[in-house]
Amino acid sequence: MNANAQELNIHSRAKDERSKKLSNFAKCPFELDGVTLASIEGLLQGIKYQEGDPGREKTFEMSGLTAKVSGRKAPWTGMVYWKGETLQFGSEAHRALLIRGLEAKFTQSEDAKAALLATGDLTLVHKLGRMAGKPGQGSLPNGRFCETLMRIRDQLRATEIAPILNA
Repeated sequence: MNANAQELNIHSRAKDERSKKLSNFAKCPFELDGVTLASIEGLLQGIKYQEGDPGREKTFEMSGLTAKVSGRKAPWTGMVYWKGETLQFGSEAHRALLIRGLEAKFTQSEDAKAALLATGDLTLVHKLGRMAGKPGQGSLPNGRFCETLMRIRDQLRATEIAPILNA
C-alpha cells in the first residue's frame, strides 16, 4: 500500500500480494472468446500481432515482463487484432475488449478474484513511473483500469451476497 491508507497502488513489484495479483503482469490464466490467455499482459501484447503470426500465440501464453517485451517485437501498425476484427489501438472497441479480458480474469481465476475482494473498500490506483503523469494514454488508461477493477469488485460482491439473501 502507499502512503494513503485508503488506496492500494496496483504494481507487479509491490510488497502487497493483492497488488501483485491485480497487476496485468500476474499469471492468472483465463479464457476469452475461446482463447486461453496466461495473463492480461499476454492479451495486451499478443493482440498487437496479426492473426496467424506465431508471435501472437506465444505471447498469449506469457505473463509479466516477458509478455511486455514480446509485444515490443510485434510490427507496429496502430491496430490490434481479435477474432477476425481489426481495431484501432486505444479505440473504444479496443478498450472494451481489454475490459472483457479483465472481467474474464477476475471471474475465472480464483486467486485473482480473492485478491480483488480482499481489497475491501480501498480505492485502487495505478501510479507507475513514466505513465503516472499521463492518465489518458496507453491501451487502457490507468483511471479506467482502476475504475473497471472496482466495478468488477462490486459485481463480485453482489453475486456472492445474492445467494445468501435468496436462501
